Amino acid sequence: MNGEYILHKTDEGRYKLELSMGDATEPAPRRLSFFRDIRDQFYDENSFAQDEAFNNKVVMEVQSIAVQCGVLDVHNKRHMTAFKNFCPSGLHFYRSPSIEKTVSALCFLNLLWFADDLLDDGHLTDEQSQHLVDSVADVFTADYKADKGTEWANIVGYALTVREHLAKHMSEQWIEHFGKSYRTYAKASLEETRRSRKRLDMTIDEYADLRMHTSAVFPCQELLAMLYNFEFEPSEDIDRARTLVNRIISFTNDIFSFEKEYNSNSLNLLIVCMNQEKCTLNKAVELCVGMVNRDIEELIEIENRTKGLGEWYIKAIEGMKIMVQGNAIWSKNTKRYCTPTSPFDDLREQYAFLSSETKPTL
Repeated sequence: MNGEYILHKTDEGRYKLELSMGDATEPAPRRLSFFRDIRDQFYDENSFAQDEAFNNKVVMEVQSIAVQCGVLDVHNKRHMTAFKNFCPSGLHFYRSPSIEKTVSALCFLNLLWFADDLLDDGHLTDEQSQHLVDSVADVFTADYKADKGTEWANIVGYALTVREHLAKHMSEQWIEHFGKSYRTYAKASLEETRRSRKRLDMTIDEYADLRMHTSAVFPCQELLAMLYNFEFEPSEDIDRARTLVNRIISFTNDIFSFEKEYNSNSLNLLIVCMNQEKCTLNKAVELCVGMVNRDIEELIEIENRTKGLGEWYIKAIEGMKIMVQGNAIWSKNTKRYCTPTSPFDDLREQYAFLSSETKPTL
């Protein structure tokens, strides 16, 4: 595809992407792609073998729990399609040999989706959205007393079930800490929605700071302690590694999901970058991939210098690297991001591959 994409802001505050063909005498621009520019080891699908029987058992159990709690309607085609696309993604993020622990982790991931699905309802007021977030987050606090009169009975009941599953493996203190992490994520998501609706511009640094809490990576990292049998201890290196992994996953996801978020007028790192730097989409991708690769290099440096400090360091960083790899592999193999209309050459090519009869089962 010749030409380069540039961004304009309309009078209504929306962003509009236009293809600028440039001067006919100028050389054709390079492909708009990013697969080969991000470190290859995080796309190595050969190192990520999965057990289909294990996966099917986990997904069926997670689905059964959601149906019993009334948050998933098997007769609702949209619900079931979204569930079948989203739920298995969690199997890429974690590699625990325990079915029970993996079910607990995926139940939480689906709690994020079910709550976000309600929050995406354009009919909710700001007060209702805040009440929903608080109602779910309160479930994970110590000495929680169920509020049977809440208007969010189904989702709160599901959150209680998630808590019960987590409590089979983790302490009450851990669960309360976990709940605080979820609350921070949910409140940041509300702030992101508010900014999007009001068409508020952000700098790259402002967006990056907010994105650390809207991606849900931090609460999902808490689950690593349960899945791989260790405790997060105070460590500046691990704290920095957690931030780096959040940045890598979040910013990579922003590249994959650019088309989807552009079409829904949502905040996205590439959009923020194009707006701030007044640059083309090609240049924005180059800048963002550079950010990701620098973070990956720093993560590897931390991994190398902490290997001899204790087994829990190894487990924590290995678990986080699996999350990075799993997110990349899932994103590369879902039609949620790989579409025939994507501005990225490699995502359009991947769509054709995924649509072919010869593609392997992942």
